[in-house]
Amino acid sequence: MYYHARDLRRGRYFELNRPCLITTVTHNRNPIFKDFDIARLLIRELQITSVELRITSLTRISHQAA
Repeated sequence: MYYHARDLRRGRYFELNRPCLITTVTHNRNPIFKDFDIARLLIRELQITSVELRITSLTRISHQAA
């Protein structure tokens, strides 16, 4: 299977103190975050990262119907 992530990054750059959009997808779009405990683990890691790197996150969770 061909993944075109490199194509999506072409022409993009990062600026300090500007918003940056990060999108993630689980392997094979497996809905692992339906498990509340696993979802909480991810949220906790994001909180730790926010403190360590002094970043602010705005979160939007979208649910895609199966």
